[in-house]
Amino acid sequence: MSYAIVFSSRTGNTRRLAEAVRAALPAGECLYFGPPSAAALAAGRLYIGFWTDKGSCDEALAAFLPQLAGHEVFLFGTAGFGADPAYFDAILGRVAALLPPSAAAVGRFMCQGRMPDAVRARYTAMPEGERRTQMLANFDMARTHPDAADLAALTAAVRALPPQAFDLRAAKPADAGALGALHCQAWRETYPGLLPAAMLQSLSPEKSAARFAQEGCRDMLLAFCGGEPAGFCGFGPWRAGPGAAEGEIIGLYVLKAYQRRGVGTALLRAALAALAARGLDRVSLWVLDGNEKAVRFYESFGFAATGETKGEPPLRERRLRR
Repeated sequence: MSYAIVFSSRTGNTRRLAEAVRAALPAGECLYFGPPSAAALAAGRLYIGFWTDKGSCDEALAAFLPQLAGHEVFLFGTAGFGADPAYFDAILGRVAALLPPSAAAVGRFMCQGRMPDAVRARYTAMPEGERRTQMLANFDMARTHPDAADLAALTAAVRALPPQAFDLRAAKPADAGALGALHCQAWRETYPGLLPAAMLQSLSPEKSAARFAQEGCRDMLLAFCGGEPAGFCGFGPWRAGPGAAEGEIIGLYVLKAYQRRGVGTALLRAALAALAARGLDRVSLWVLDGNEKAVRFYESFGFAATGETKGEPPLRERRLRR
């Protein structure tokens, strides 16, 4: 199952935790390891690491977390103070509150992290008293963290997580049959009342599979739930004309049995991230006239109707763009 590890680390403490997470998981399934990036959104589960800044996560992570709609998230972090577990819980609670409602928090971990020597110098300069003594004692206690026990506890927490609810990966030529079956079933589930019944019944998984095979399944993302194909999304450069510096979402479908689990959201975010990596930040798509559920879904991602249409009823489509 694919995953990504995203982290911010000012002094190296959180990076050590991130490396422990990576060591605890199958290396071949890691899609991304590094600072906040749209490239990480192609994974279904993200391990998010932060250092504590003013009682919450650092600014880089705070800006990234709201993008994780539909993803599973494991939070891990470091803080200089750590004598009171309730302090860690409060920090993790504030960080988790930055996640969008559809993100699923599957686990969390926090430990102390060593602070720069300049911090101790600042504490030493404080007036004599109980507070100064406590601050210096905490600094010295944090010197050895994250230690071996911290890393072992994090490893155990990561390995104890339940399997992912869904997984995404790039389609391969061998997936043509699965894509063909998904395409036919999804159309029959999505378009009753919008397309003639005879048209839907005439669809053939074999014909669809042949088309996918001919195209080599390029620029296709497949979603799996419990190991079963659950949905797909095609994307690429805008097909209306050559040379247009614009991307296109070329069909996104999730079978009804797997809807409302964040699968469609994850597929679209991954496709948009892949297009953005090619410099295609402007993206369009076509929606069948009358498919208001799809329109509302895309509008939640910033797409809006352009007023353009193509085709004739019942195959007339509206263009949305962001």
